[in-house]
Amino acid sequence: MGSYGLFRCASYAVVAAKNHFDVLAWTCTSLDAAQLVADLTGEYGVYDWSGLEDQAPVYNQHIVQPKRLRQYTSLRKAGKLAYKSEVWEKLALPRLRERPDMRVVDFGAGHGDYAKKLRPEGYSIDDYEPYRTTPGKYAVDIRGVVSMVRTIEKRLAAHGLYDMVVLDSVINATTSLDYQHWVLTAVNALCAGDGTVCIGTRNLLAEQAFERSQHSTSRESTRLSFLDHENVDMRFMQGKWMRIRFHTPESLAELLGAYFGEVTVAGRSNATLRAVCKNPLPLSDLDYEKALDEEFNMPYPNDFRHGRHKQLVENLVKLVKERNIARA
Repeated sequence: MGSYGLFRCASYAVVAAKNHFDVLAWTCTSLDAAQLVADLTGEYGVYDWSGLEDQAPVYNQHIVQPKRLRQYTSLRKAGKLAYKSEVWEKLALPRLRERPDMRVVDFGAGHGDYAKKLRPEGYSIDDYEPYRTTPGKYAVDIRGVVSMVRTIEKRLAAHGLYDMVVLDSVINATTSLDYQHWVLTAVNALCAGDGTVCIGTRNLLAEQAFERSQHSTSRESTRLSFLDHENVDMRFMQGKWMRIRFHTPESLAELLGAYFGEVTVAGRSNATLRAVCKNPLPLSDLDYEKALDEEFNMPYPNDFRHGRHKQLVENLVKLVKERNIARA
């Protein structure tokens, strides 16, 4: 005999179905269906995920890193690439091809697919991902992470701040408002005074539109979002809890306006909101030091941090001060 339960929300049904529990449900006549839908889809508050915070450390986020530029497996699409990045394809690449001498850093690059593809073509692109995994394995490649830190350190010492910074699918994976602030402060720091930042993150409007469609009651029901007061959803994937953060065009523009003097947001109807930012604003020395210390020395299981970031942070803080003074 399976477990039974009375449910009044989609989340219970999704959990029950995933765990192979039986669900006892009541039906109503077609004449009453509209009123029932209105009753069940009203605003009843927000979710509270605070009880799961300890089960969703920041290093869990590497599980959801998108894999870009993979080959289609079907013969019909043989030789074509799937899973392209809207940020790279619509924002970064057109600028890079117009100015192929630009120096670029892909911050929070995941698997680093675009950097790996473009470097052999002669483009100067560095990438940094604190949770880069060893190919074919689950474990984080700490030596590879330190190598990326060293590369950026040397590049900054030799050439200064970057002409373009790419931040693709990073804001949506920040586990707290502090990490969101540290990420954007680090990106502000890496960007030259006349540089450009290309950003992409999850679009709350597109997610809400999806849920209002017929997909929300189909086999795609795992896409349902249960948001807290910060528009964060908790999802259980590959045996781990992780956070997914959503923004509207308005909230993203307001957020980015605290770090950049010029912000243009696009992609209102797309799953990915895109933004182009220029004119990095001066922030406090304490903000830079704290953010860079956190972002280039991220926590790992068992309270481990590699600690190989200090020279990079020192050089970067110096360069940022020079940039801000020159633009004052």
